[in-house]
Amino acid sequence: MTETSVLKLLELPIEKERLENLLPHRGKMVLLSRIIDYSTENNTIRAEYDITKDCLFYDGEQKKVPAWVSIELIAQAASALTGIKGLLCHMPPKAGFLLSVMNYESTIACFDPDKTVQIYTSQTDQVNDICKYTGEIYIKDSHKPVITATISVMETENIKDYIKE
Repeated sequence: MTETSVLKLLELPIEKERLENLLPHRGKMVLLSRIIDYSTENNTIRAEYDITKDCLFYDGEQKKVPAWVSIELIAQAASALTGIKGLLCHMPPKAGFLLSVMNYESTIACFDPDKTVQIYTSQTDQVNDICKYTGEIYIKDSHKPVITATISVMETENIKDYIKE
């Protein structure tokens, strides 16, 4: 991939059709709708997710998406940040294993459809292949997070090293 094509892929906002260049996820498992800002220098990323009835985790009985999905939103934002850094070095997206969720706090039980949430994720630490991220979820245009959490993720270039056939 040329430097020009890499920069084109990373022009903001990065919409869903370009996210597969940054994430190891495919199809309905790509939850992020877009990346609206990132800084590889500060290890931060801001993404959005449009809550719809098509969401893989949509609960048809409650007609909502459970708030615990925010853990995956924070993890995917972290993965996208790693993907951006990798793309700048001409490397493919890394797979990640979610190792832990700490300090999870939520003021809501579910996300209503037809709303957009913003995900702010920041890498706070790294030891070898294990990274720690803090995440905040906001309902778009609000100024107070509805969910906060810290996650740790082990990133790997070769997932087959960890999964037996």
